[in-house]
Amino acid sequence: MIRVFAILTTVLAALLAPVGAGAQELTPSHRAEIQKLMELTGAERIGNQMGTMIVQQVYAGLRRSNPNLPADSIAILEGVTVGLLTERSGELLERVVPLYGKHFSEAEIVELVSFYESPIGQKAIRVLPVIMQEMAPLSQAWATELQPELEKRLKARLSEAGYL
Repeated sequence: MIRVFAILTTVLAALLAPVGAGAQELTPSHRAEIQKLMELTGAERIGNQMGTMIVQQVYAGLRRSNPNLPADSIAILEGVTVGLLTERSGELLERVVPLYGKHFSEAEIVELVSFYESPIGQKAIRVLPVIMQEMAPLSQAWATELQPELEKRLKARLSEAGYL
């Protein structure tokens, strides 16, 4: 069980690590436009979904590597972790705002907001997550197909380098 908590702590540290430190100060209007863009695009919802997926993958790995862990203990760990991430997601969003400011001028953010307020922008907000979800099994299957070739190339390269 100590190992489970160590893994949990590592996952949380990675998910909650500081983001955007050292970015330039944003004007209040630039910050407001970025927050509007993030609200329009569902950044918080998407972040919560990604966090939940990561937590579920980590705990699925824990179940595989520790089959004797009671199922209800994993459910408790998942519930508490996802609950904390969801409850505190606003903190992460505040840390992400400077990243948008680093890569997009205020004028560009205004253009993005205009796009996402348009009918095609609204469709993109609805459809792109569905496309990403539909891509997941395709990506997994592709990665599985590549695995034998990757292993072959890695063995050859490591052998050339004298490691095998």
